[in-house]
Amino acid sequence: MDAHDYSTNVINELQYRFPNRQLFASMKILNPREWPNDSQKLLLFGDNDLEILLKYFEQPNFHNNIQFSTLFDIKKCRKEWAEFKMITINNFSSNNIEILLPLLIQDYNDIFPNIIKLIQIVYCIPFSSVKCECGFSRQNKIKIKDKNLLTINILDMLIRISLEGPESKNFNYTCAYTIWSNQKRRTGIK
Repeated sequence: MDAHDYSTNVINELQYRFPNRQLFASMKILNPREWPNDSQKLLLFGDNDLEILLKYFEQPNFHNNIQFSTLFDIKKCRKEWAEFKMITINNFSSNNIEILLPLLIQDYNDIFPNIIKLIQIVYCIPFSSVKCECGFSRQNKIKIKDKNLLTINILDMLIRISLEGPESKNFNYTCAYTIWSNQKRRTGIK
């Protein structure tokens, strides 16, 4: 296979796995780093992309033949958009979304409930399966032949500790042993 065929296959696979690229591209309008600095350009910025997002989210949501209500009011979201951009640009010195998002949720959720809800939805979408793959990898290291009797709850706790817990060099083994030794005696331990 030559480089052209390989590149074509990669592009085709990406298009197959991510068929709605326009939807993902439209999500960039919710990141203030993408916004123009000029206030006149900012007024019109993102209107078309917002419509793409709203069109997607106004579709009825079904799960197990049960229809869920929409998560936010589409019409009110359109009305909130221009004012939301101006207040965000004028009131926050940082355009870093990791800093802005908690502040917007805390301070402006009552003023822009629909835009804030849209932002929360977009920022909770995983754009990668890396975390999931890491979880499976850790599970395979923890649940080995000798530990095949682990319950789901214990396995879940061990995976969480492995992924999110402190590094082993920073772990207080003495404290853990004290807690363990003060618990109910287990059978088979002498």
